[in-house]
Amino acid sequence: MIQSVPLYAAEGESVLLQVHNLPEDFKAFTWYRAIYRVPHFEIVEHSRELDTITWGDQYSRRETVYDNGTLLLQNITEQDAGMYTLAILKSDSKIENVYVQFHVNKHVAQPFVRVTNSVVSSHRCVIFTCVSPDTDVSIRWFFNNRPLRLSRRMTLSPTKCGLRIYPVKLENIGEYKCEVSNRVSSKTSLPVWFHEKNPVKYIHC
Repeated sequence: MIQSVPLYAAEGESVLLQVHNLPEDFKAFTWYRAIYRVPHFEIVEHSRELDTITWGDQYSRRETVYDNGTLLLQNITEQDAGMYTLAILKSDSKIENVYVQFHVNKHVAQPFVRVTNSVVSSHRCVIFTCVSPDTDVSIRWFFNNRPLRLSRRMTLSPTKCGLRIYPVKLENIGEYKCEVSNRVSSKTSLPVWFHEKNPVKYIHC
């Protein structure tokens, strides 16, 4: 009955809690910023009988309510995410509760690639690390502007932020980038050129 458009939104965007098939003979409806119908969580009440709109404690001047029950939330933040309740007072004085949920993510920051170059048992080893301040992100690696295809000599860390190549061969020379993303945004690092003249440290790889 209620659809969140979009379901996953970025901070600063708008979310429309779109109501479908609101009963034609309803007496009133009330929106709550929670699953509980208590005054503290009330956003707005619309009385059809009195033709009034009353804003509640959770009204932040970013909300717009429509006659069909739809609620528009503007300039949203992560604190706006969660469950919302629409309580509908029907003509028979019974109350129907309908729930909807949406999620809010921040735009990710641009990551950068850190390179650790070493020699192990006379073989060259390199570790690329995708450094990002963001959490709960997906990470992809690119080699020479194409998605990286892992070979037997390549190992990804469990979170995919680390890429280890051992032993390094001539075919591994080139440009490396990483991309971080969440459900609402993505950013790619500046390219790092790996070549035979990269400084070498004699450490464990």
